[in-house]
Amino acid sequence: ASCGYGADDALRTGLYTLTVCLSNATPIPIAYGETKNSSFFSDCQIVNYQFQGSVDDFVTVLYLGTAVARRVQLYGPNGALLATGGGGQGGGFLDALLPLDGTYRIAVEAADGQATGSFTIGLTELGGATPIGSSTATAGALSRVAEADDYSFEGTFGSTVTVDFAVPSVNNRPDIVSRVDLVRPNGTPASSTASCSATARVDSVVIDAPGT
Repeated sequence: ASCGYGADDALRTGLYTLTVCLSNATPIPIAYGETKNSSFFSDCQIVNYQFQGSVDDFVTVLYLGTAVARRVQLYGPNGALLATGGGGQGGGFLDALLPLDGTYRIAVEAADGQATGSFTIGLTELGGATPIGSSTATAGALSRVAEADDYSFEGTFGSTVTVDFAVPSVNNRPDIVSRVDLVRPNGTPASSTASCSATARVDSVVIDAPGT
């Protein structure tokens, strides 16, 4: 086949490389609230993690690293694919509501043809959220790469809420880049925003499910 390049005999011969990577390498244990450092050594590598989850846990998996990831995937105790998150260089994430009790697997895939390197995976669960009140600023800090902090508040059906997130500037740049998610009581996302500036805002979201 010409692959759209036209008649070119130079395409018929040439050099290549072939690499075989394990897709089911032994998983690295990780628990809610933890971050784990790892590395890609080949662009076809898949690094696996496993954790114990319970039905109706709402989990977030966060990827950060200099290495380019193709994608991040979450598999259930029965082997079913539950969620796929974007990769790329810098960061990627996925959110999922767990359907079963058991052992879950996170698969982090290197991107084909991209440089390898180090990365960090963080795992959090919404059930550990800190209660906060409305119209009161809450101070916090992210002390680990790929860490996520969870907060909760009581929402009234039909009310409208705005969540404002701000970080200090350091050398004319935000101290951290951020993503803010607003999650319903049943664990499904209501709204999300990511920001590379000193502020991020989930703006004027109507509460369609009362509760925490």
